[in-house]
Amino acid sequence: MKKLSCLSLLFMLLVTTACTSLDNASVESLLSAKQTREESFASTQEAYLLYPEDERVLYNYAYMLLYYGQYEDAVRICDEALALSPRSLRFLYLKAAALKAEGRHQSFISTLENILSFDTANTDVMLVLADYYDTFFRKDKAVHYASEVLEYDPENSTAIGIMAHYSDYFRSIAGAEAEEKAAEGNYGEKGKLPERNISSALELFSSHYGKNGILI
Repeated sequence: MKKLSCLSLLFMLLVTTACTSLDNASVESLLSAKQTREESFASTQEAYLLYPEDERVLYNYAYMLLYYGQYEDAVRICDEALALSPRSLRFLYLKAAALKAEGRHQSFISTLENILSFDTANTDVMLVLADYYDTFFRKDKAVHYASEVLEYDPENSTAIGIMAHYSDYFRSIAGAEAEEKAAEGNYGEKGKLPERNISSALELFSSHYGKNGILI
């Protein structure tokens, strides 16, 4: 009886392993590049319907939704993934980029600050926050995050440039170019998030995981 039980367990293990291999092959096939973007998007949607808890599928689907400007849906898919892995940086990055593009600035900031709550030395995120607060006249926050960056990277030109808007000392060491930017007020019109930031967030975050965003 014990022998039969062991054989049954081995059979179940073999079946489970085979099913997992088939599932992986199916996911990889659905996520692989197709001849057109439309075909790739449709294939990724199909993968999401079949495998809604596969992180590779969720990441690709959220990335494509973001690419096609479907920001609200991209945030929703990221939230589904974050329910499974609350500290997943790649989904937090994508969610932040979608929130910014959608114009939900407070939620965008909250998402970035959530990243810093556990990834405390993430200077990329600190710089985005410093730039954001600098743009919206929040001197206290801009100086805080720029100073944090300089603790890790004392020669960071972006952080020094932001500090130069508020400090004679940093203005003096930033050089003529930074001084000129500070005199103009900022990188763009005050009180308005520069257009470059909508795409720069995605460029910054996707650079950590590959230019096409595809994880297989």
